[in-house]
Amino acid sequence: MAAVTAEEKDEPPEAAKKKELIGAAPCVSWPPAVAERYEPLEKLGEGMFGDVPKAWDRVGRRLVAVKRLSGRTDERFVETSLRYFAREAMSLGACRGHPSVVKLVATHADSARSNGDCFLVTKYAGPLNLRQYTRLRSAEGRPFQEAEVRDAMRQLLSGARRVHDAGVLHREMVPENVIVDEKRKNKVVYRICGFSVSEPAAAPPASRDGSAPLASPSPYRAQEIFLGSEDYCNTRILRALSF
Repeated sequence: MAAVTAEEKDEPPEAAKKKELIGAAPCVSWPPAVAERYEPLEKLGEGMFGDVPKAWDRVGRRLVAVKRLSGRTDERFVETSLRYFAREAMSLGACRGHPSVVKLVATHADSARSNGDCFLVTKYAGPLNLRQYTRLRSAEGRPFQEAEVRDAMRQLLSGARRVHDAGVLHREMVPENVIVDEKRKNKVVYRICGFSVSEPAAAPPASRDGSAPLASPSPYRAQEIFLGSEDYCNTRILRALSF
């Protein structure tokens, strides 16, 4: 087994506070192929479809985040089909190479059972999402300066443009889907993640039954969606993010 060096396990200053915000690492139950390659280290977070632990990639010898998409419905997660898994994997693959989008490393599917879990592995991007980071900064009495906000928006708008240029609509651009890395000297890096409900830009219009053409929580939807529009495009969403 490859050992994780002290340098690789070194956490940024907010590590202790992060554990208070997130909680202890869960016991993971991975299929053999996933468990043999990745050593779970700690919990990073979870969403409606599954949980995300930080892990050590024994093959690539690097830190990664392993997003498990639950193949079964339980009290915590929504069942994820192979279609959703493939859609997120293809969206991440299409956006590969931009510094403001998390990097896809590998994909795995538990083929031993019909309702098996699926796994999306991305390069480790940081210990906190933007929601947790803003709470941490508030607790520490470190309000954001204007220059910091401008830099964050510059990175995120650049990432959003890359996503749109790749022909992908993210559809859930919220603080929980932005990973923050404060470890770099004099530089905070923001990366977009959470492509679970993304769609190709050329996807057919949503049905007229009121099933919400966007998945984002209402505070983050573009203005035309609030006005009842059933159509949207890359240009409109990017413009909405610019305000």
